[in-house]
Amino acid sequence: EEALVRAMALETLPYVFCRGDPDAVKALMRCLKFEGQTVPETSARILGELSNFGDERAVSLMIPLLDSPMGYVRRSAVTSLGLLSPRGDPRVIQGIMKLLQDKEQYVRLECCEALPKVSTKGLPSAIEALATLTSDADEKIRSLAIDGLRVIADKGNKVAIDALMQRFKAEGRSLRRVSVEALGGIVVGKDRDSLLQVIMCIEDSDEYVKATAVKTILLAAEKGDMVLLNSLLSHQFVHQDRRVRDSAQQIVTGLAHQGDQQVITKLLECCHDPSAAIRKQACATVCKIALSGDESVITALADMILDSDADVQKVAVESLGIVAGCKNDRLVIIVLTEKLTCKDWAGREAAAGAMLMHTDRGNAAAVSAVANLVVQHEDVYVRETAVSTLTKLALPCTCKLASGDPCDCTVVECLLKGTHDQIPRMRKACIEALELLGNRKDKLIADRVKREMLNDPDFAVRGAVEHAMGIFKG
Repeated sequence: EEALVRAMALETLPYVFCRGDPDAVKALMRCLKFEGQTVPETSARILGELSNFGDERAVSLMIPLLDSPMGYVRRSAVTSLGLLSPRGDPRVIQGIMKLLQDKEQYVRLECCEALPKVSTKGLPSAIEALATLTSDADEKIRSLAIDGLRVIADKGNKVAIDALMQRFKAEGRSLRRVSVEALGGIVVGKDRDSLLQVIMCIEDSDEYVKATAVKTILLAAEKGDMVLLNSLLSHQFVHQDRRVRDSAQQIVTGLAHQGDQQVITKLLECCHDPSAAIRKQACATVCKIALSGDESVITALADMILDSDADVQKVAVESLGIVAGCKNDRLVIIVLTEKLTCKDWAGREAAAGAMLMHTDRGNAAAVSAVANLVVQHEDVYVRETAVSTLTKLALPCTCKLASGDPCDCTVVECLLKGTHDQIPRMRKACIEALELLGNRKDKLIADRVKREMLNDPDFAVRGAVEHAMGIFKG
């Protein structure tokens, strides 16, 4: 007769009987009718553990307990209905929804957890009820309501999306994470306004929120959506925070069509941003979207090789090779030869490095273009850079100058002309380059250098001539 003894006996039933055992279920159903709180509350909870899912008799006996004056009984009834009731039973759904406003917090908590289990997907009344609870004063209830919307809200449901976005803006880190996860299962590509709101989530300080937002956009957004891409390129792509820019870059790369000129134009504009970090990001992104051989992109990246920032120069050189698609690209050789003539030393060195990276040694077009700079350009600094580049770009001559073959001797001829340069260090550089590239058995080279330069007024040039004589005689 003691209620506490009965309750303790009931607690042992799950350890003695299997789920669905008729004797245990009958005993529990009888105990539901006892007076007081302890025995009915324990019976309702244990019944949920031992009854078979969908047991109509158990469900029918449990529903009246939702109106019990005792809070713990109401809570146990809700818990068991969440375990036993099939989805879509209007009696269960309405009974649980009524208790969402219960005076007892622990009852509301149980209802928030049970409602997504018994409601059908997209049920407006359940979605509205949970959306309202996302603003509840209790954080646990807000969290359960948000997760419940993730489960039952149908794709594109505006009520759920609006409620989740409001929570995202107002909550701490843990609930922002739950909110953005829930949005990932609800937002659809046609709902552009919602996607624009999700895009704002990549500016969040939490890395998990950023990553989830990126994943949501890539899965939901329609490829080539220029409204979304313009928003990203105008705001997040030029954000001060590198992590935000990285997220924007990932989305832009995933959404943009290959060769999309609107996106490429926007990215090329970013290549002129005052921030070196943004210019670097733009270079790294445009090469992933541009079509192979795109002249406008190749030209723009060649300009970026002359950037004042060394990191931007490096990325521009790498990106140029990606867009060119192969080594020895005609347009790449043309634009890099032009960049070799810039007035800035660092820019010329970067252009020379790019030329060596993107052309094979001995490439006739590249060698000819650089060799012409040795004798034709008016700026001595450009001529010096050309000689330095030529020594690494050209192949050593295998023929004799006397053979008269113009193709084999173009480099040697240009260097010999360079030995008459007005600037002493230029004459010295050409002699040293001849040592590396000239045919060492070619006495004609040795005779011409000795005859024309042994009496050079500059001491350093004469020293270089004497050293070259020893090389060619050998």
